[in-house]
Amino acid sequence: MGNLKGVLRYERAPSNEFMAALQGPLAFLLDTGLRAGKHAVDPQLRENNRLMLYTGSTCVLAVQHFSGGRLAFAAADRYRQQHMEAATGALLFVGKGASDEQHKRVQPFTLRSPNLKETILAYLSSVDITKNWLGKESDVQMRARLVRDGEAWWHLDREGVLGGGLDTAEAGGKVAAAWADLLCTPAFAKRKPSRPEGLQRAKEQDELDQIGIDKQGRLVLAELKYGGAGSVATFIYAAPMQLLRYAWAWDAALNDEKTRGGIQRLLDAKRALFPEFYRDAPERFVGGLRTIVGFGDRLRQDAEVQEKFWAAVASAERHLPDSVQPQRIEVWNITSEGVATPACRPQG
Repeated sequence: MGNLKGVLRYERAPSNEFMAALQGPLAFLLDTGLRAGKHAVDPQLRENNRLMLYTGSTCVLAVQHFSGGRLAFAAADRYRQQHMEAATGALLFVGKGASDEQHKRVQPFTLRSPNLKETILAYLSSVDITKNWLGKESDVQMRARLVRDGEAWWHLDREGVLGGGLDTAEAGGKVAAAWADLLCTPAFAKRKPSRPEGLQRAKEQDELDQIGIDKQGRLVLAELKYGGAGSVATFIYAAPMQLLRYAWAWDAALNDEKTRGGIQRLLDAKRALFPEFYRDAPERFVGGLRTIVGFGDRLRQDAEVQEKFWAAVASAERHLPDSVQPQRIEVWNITSEGVATPACRPQG
């Protein structure tokens, strides 16, 4: 198992005070009909009592709650500039990396501000999002947030980053061994990637695309890819190797009681905030992992890509930690409505 490098964190659940705000004056931010411009919004909880509103793969608004009901707002430079130039530009944004004290000083809004909701909605309606944040893998992210199926999983979070970090040497070794196995398979006899080491480089933090919970109470690790026409072949067959790294990182993280508690607290908060979505979901995270590659469109029917991808799946599976049950990398297709169906695995 991987070793803990520092104090691990996965603490994204809101405080009791912020939870009350999300069930009260800020509840409109969780509405399924909320839009940024013309596009659907994906609200996600983050550390330090923040709510981030994503559209595709971009965060259009981050709302931070402070004790006493004070609020601060942040946005990417593009959206902040748009808002400043608009006639309705009434929100004040802090810059990237601003301290908590700077957040508190810059923003006059509190939960009791009479025009709070109208001001935020006016901002969101004016947001102009470029297409590069909405297509392909960004679209897969938005599809996967809708998955809620007892035979598949319930979406729980996106961008799963383990705060504090891990010693990734062992995980890197597992991935390197899996790559070595893969490059010796018949699928790669004719053509090998020119720089496979660039696809297995260790990161300071492992940012998993999405996390879910299944009906057995296991944590679902999902790496999401666009598999349709025009997708990059190398990214497709590298996906199982990325997932293998995440599996070892989370295998180590789940040895830490605080990390396990953070997952449970997030599940509790999501069940309370979105009761209909999680109506049939399990109440408890019991431990254990599942590993999933999700495609928004079915994997393209290019014979070489198919052969290399499934060979990568098989190679990565041979190096999974014991906590992954079953010992497989599952492959699912996800529709625009969030319906997940297992992909057909080649025989043999």
